[in-house]
Order: sequence, then structure tokens, then C-alpha cells
Amino acid sequence: MATPAASQEIPVRSGDHEGFTRLVFRIPPDTVWRLSHRDRGAGLTVDLPNAVFSTDGVFDRISRSRLKSLRQAKPGASLEMTFACDCTATGFLYAPDMIVVDIGPAPVPAAPPVIPLPAADELLRAAASSDGSARSGADDLLSFPQGGLPVSPHSLPLAAIEQQLLSQIVKNADREVVDLDIAEVGPRRSLVLGNSAMRPPLPDLRNIAVGSVLDEARGGAAARKPLQERRRACISDQELDFANWSDGSSFSEQVSTARRALFQEFDRLDRAAALQLARTYAYFGFGSEAIRVLSLMDPPAEGARQIWAIAAAIEGRAQIADNPFSGMQHCEGNASLWAVLTTGEIEGRVSPGPVEQAFARLPDHLKGHFGPDLSRIMTRAGHSEAARRILRSVARSGSDRRSEVALAEAELAAASGDTETEEHRLTEVVTAQAAPAEAPLALARLVEKRWSERGAISESELELAESFAQEYRQSEIGQEMALAHALALALGQEFDRASDRLALLAETGRAPEWTRTADRVAVLLAERADDITFLAHVTQPGPEITAALSAPTAIAISDRLTSLGFPSLALTFTARPGNRHLPPAGKLARARAALASGRPRQTELELATMDTEEALRLRAQAASEIGEFRAAAEHLLQIDDPHSAARNLWLAGAWEEAAKTVNTRYGAIARLSRDLSADLERPPTTPLAHAEYLLENSSRTRDSIAEMLHALEQGAEGS
Repeated sequence: MATPAASQEIPVRSGDHEGFTRLVFRIPPDTVWRLSHRDRGAGLTVDLPNAVFSTDGVFDRISRSRLKSLRQAKPGASLEMTFACDCTATGFLYAPDMIVVDIGPAPVPAAPPVIPLPAADELLRAAASSDGSARSGADDLLSFPQGGLPVSPHSLPLAAIEQQLLSQIVKNADREVVDLDIAEVGPRRSLVLGNSAMRPPLPDLRNIAVGSVLDEARGGAAARKPLQERRRACISDQELDFANWSDGSSFSEQVSTARRALFQEFDRLDRAAALQLARTYAYFGFGSEAIRVLSLMDPPAEGARQIWAIAAAIEGRAQIADNPFSGMQHCEGNASLWAVLTTGEIEGRVSPGPVEQAFARLPDHLKGHFGPDLSRIMTRAGHSEAARRILRSVARSGSDRRSEVALAEAELAAASGDTETEEHRLTEVVTAQAAPAEAPLALARLVEKRWSERGAISESELELAESFAQEYRQSEIGQEMALAHALALALGQEFDRASDRLALLAETGRAPEWTRTADRVAVLLAERADDITFLAHVTQPGPEITAALSAPTAIAISDRLTSLGFPSLALTFTARPGNRHLPPAGKLARARAALASGRPRQTELELATMDTEEALRLRAQAASEIGEFRAAAEHLLQIDDPHSAARNLWLAGAWEEAAKTVNTRYGAIARLSRDLSADLERPPTTPLAHAEYLLENSSRTRDSIAEMLHALEQGAEGS
């Protein structure tokens, strides 16, 4: 029977070493693989039909000086490696399930060292002196297999064996199989092995952890764990024995049998029966009942803490105290799954493979219970493919938790950038009739999506948000739904109701979620509200709202107030204690507000260390208002604005400098002004010629004045 093909994920680990970059691939044992070479790149192919190389986080540990990119066209295709240098890749099998690919600069071929070989007659004489049979030694010498040692090395003299070894070493050094480092001629220090009494004792190196990318690919955590942290030993599957917590009979039979044996004579608790009853409850997904049974034992029995942690995970309690599975996410067995579920997140660079395998061994009812949550954990950790496989496994288990799966699919789609699928899944949960617990959470995610996209919200969604906020006001998600309602009101441009809602929530206690929502409402107010509504809310804001504003939001409000003609009020939003160290955008906003309020000196102080185009233009405007026209011209020339610079030079009376700015209106005016102000020289001619000269000069002067007035009129019309 045909079964759907499932892709097999191959985790890729990376590490930078001196002279080369190393990639490590975990594969099933006895898998055939090939490493092909091309110009400034290579390709790795494994004989697995649907293999998917998991390259998440490869470039978190290495630079791109050697390896530029990794790409796989489709599942089952080769992994294409593109190099950023003239490098070559060499691969070898480090273990039956581990491929190692080293990327380093291409070696420069060098001439192999010349080792003088003894003549054949010398070898024959050495053979004859060794065993008395020159013919036998020669025959054995001539029977060397090509490229290897003789078949029977015991029949050769020592000199012949040494010669053959030297020949093979040189040949393989030329092939770069071994590194040949010939020692200098002279005495050498011998290394005495096996004499442990001569070795100095090593210190207690508890705070030193040594590891490599190979250790990490094998599940080691020497590079991930901080110093002085002891890794806890993994709880083996034999010790936990979760698969045998049920004997295969019905739930009612197992529970009734365990309950009958729970108490002995004199109402004494049978601890073994209590443990078995707690295991049965936990196996079938009744976490609270299992915890209740375990509370009967004082002191707790051995293994009770593990059952309690699993039962707490079933009830959705993450980050439990004294977690027996803490630090075991690196384990290979079932402990890795429970370590993830009891913490609610993946710690560090843990491979999802063992967690997925342990999840696949769960019974179907627990797959449906844990699958959506585990998928969200994988999504947040960046393991999107693993999250998809988990959701497919939940679907095959026949679980009826369609709404929870849809929520997990929506989060996965959001992480993948598929906004259309995210919208469809969230809407599906919100409108579902059989999703009373998931619908409010889905609506809150939908409102969040609308905010991130700066979209609009429908009237029906707004009414639903209000009803959910009222219905769940006393529950654990009451504040979340109330804040979602406030944000939905702002998206619907009902800012009065949104502000009233936020003010009411502020009376019950402040929280980071409240601060973030208040800031988002203020952003929408600055972007979407009409001028009257905007001024009504920002002229007299509550102190809790003002304190909740982030720097970008305060800058947006300040810019809009400046454009509306309220620069003094705009300065108050960028002068709050939380904005003591403003970003460049904040300094520009303060400078614009100061300039609009008639404080050019403050504008110059705000922008004294900034040389961007907008900052220099504001500084030029401030200098012009003060009367420092030459300084204003210098700022304008830095941003390549000769027209405005020429005007300021003309106002400063620097006509010679202004006249040098070619093709500018004020440059021409400055040239005309300079010519008109020049002294008239009387030529040494007759009175009649002088009178004629005066008439001509008067005509030129009238033409120049007319040209200047025309240029000034054009400038006035253009301004």
C-alpha cells in the first residue's frame, strides 16, 4: 500500500577554525553520499529521496569569508555551497552517521621532497644479508602490489619495508592525504609513553569545557553551556518507561484496578499502587487527577517527581519549579520531549530530531493534546519544518482539536511570511462554533496582525472583541482581551473609547502589555486621527499615557504638533526624562520644534554634532534667522544647494563670493550689484566725448537695474 512520503531532515552544524570552515551533517548510518566540486562552490548529495538540509543558524557561528551561502532547490536535491574565496571542499565520514566537509583555501602545489632511493642491488644485498636468500628477497620485492604494501611483509628485510613506506608517504603527501613535515637532521627528543608515574598530575579543570562542531553535531553542549554548569545525566527510556504506563486495557479497567489497590488495611496507602494510578492518569491525559494522587504520598516516592512534571505539562503549566527534566533537551530519548514541554521553549541550539522522534512515540490522544503547543515552540525556535511535521502528525492521529491546530498553523504561517494563510486560519478559529476557548485568543492574534499591517478592522470584529473582553474579564486572559479590545478600537479610529478603556485598565495595575498597547494606540492617533481629535488627546494626556510612549512615538507626535503650529507643546514630548538620549530622529524633531517656536540658538545646539542633509538645512535656516548669513551659506554649500547659498551670501554683502556661484539667480544679482556699485571713471577725452560716454553708461545702468529688479520679482513670485 502506498503511504505519503515524509521528508527527512538533515541537521547542519557549523564551526570556524584556523584556516578552514567546517560543516557537519548528521545522516542515517550507511547512507551513500557524494561531494561534487565546481568553480567557487561544491554540492553535497545524499541518497535520501526527500532529504531536507536544516541550515537554520549555520551562519550564527561562522563568518561569510569562506562560505557565502547554502541553498537547496527542493527536498531530495543536493545542498549547493557557494564560496566567497578561491576555496576547495574536502569531505570525509567521521562516524557512520556523520559527514564532515571542510572548506579552506586551495593549496598551492609544491614540489615533493626528493628522497634518494637505494639502488636495486643494494636492496638485494640487504635481503641476502637478512635471510641468506637474495632471490627470495628480490621475488618478494618484485611482487609488491601497485600502490600498497607487499602481501607478505614478514618475508622482506627491514630496509625494503622502510623504503616502500617512504615511497607511499611521499605519494600520498603529493595527493594531500597526509601532511609531510620532515624533521631537521639531528637528535630528537623521544616521547616516553605508558609511564604515567613520570607525568605531573593534572589540575581539577572543572570550569573548562572543550568542544568542537563535531561534539555539537553529536548532541554535545561544550560550546553551548556556560562554565561551571554541570550537565545533568539523561533519564533513560528504560528508567522513565513511559510506554509501559498503560497495559493496553481500557482506561476504566486500569483506573478501577489501581484504585482498589490504593489503600491496604488500616487505611494505609499503598505507594506502589498510588504511583501506578498516577501513571495511568498521566498516560491518558488527566494531569490534575495524577497530581492529586501524588499529593497523597508524604514523602514522595522515587519517580514521583517525573510523573508530577509530566502531569503539570498536560495541564499547561510551563516553567515548573525543581523540574526533573531540566537540562535534558539534548538527550536522545523521551526525556528530551518532556524537557521541552515542561519548560515551554527550546533552550539554545538543540536539535529537534530527538524531540520529534519522542513525540512520534506518544499515543494518539497525547499527540493531539501536545502537538499544537509543541509546534508553536518549534516555530518560535526557528524550526519551521519540524513544526509542520508535528502538525501533520497531529492530523494523522485523528485529533479533534482543529481550532488549536489552526492557531498553530497561523503562527507558523506568520513566521514564514504567509499573511494570507495566517489571516485565513485566524478567521477560521474566530468564526468556528466549536472553539469557545481558542476563539478569543485567535481574535487577539488577528487584532495584532491588523496592527502590524496597519490595516483596518471590521465592525463585526470590533463587536466580537468587545463581547470577548466582557465575557472573559474575570479569567486568566481577561487583561489580554481587554487590551486587544482597546487596540481594536484605535484601529477603528474610535480613539475616545480606546483612551477610556486604557485609563480604566491603568487603575487596576500597570504591566508591560498595557504599556505596549498604550504606545500603539498613540501611534495610531498620530497617524490616523483628524486634527481636532489629535489635539484633544495630546494637549492634555494622562501622566500614565505620556510615560508609556516610546521614543519613536513621541517623535511622531512632536512632528505633527510642529506641523500644526504647536511647537512649544511639541518640545514637551521630546523632553521627557525617558528621552534623555534621543536618537537622531528625535534631535531633528526637537530642532524643528525649536526653530518653529523662534529658538534658532537651541536648534543649533541640538544639531551641533549632526551633519546629515536635513540637519545642515535646519542649521542653515537657524543661522539665517539669527543673521549669520555667511554661516548659513557654508551649510548650504555642503549639501550642494548653491541657489540658497548665493542668496545668503548676497544678504551677507559678500557679493564677490556670491558672484562666483554660476547659474544662480542671486549670483547674477550679486554680479549686477557689484557692477552698479563700481565707481565711474572719467576718461581723458574732450567734453563732447565725455558726455557721450555718460549717456551710454546711463543706458547700461538702466538696463542692469531693470534686469536686477526682474530677477528679484521672479524670486519673490517663486517664494
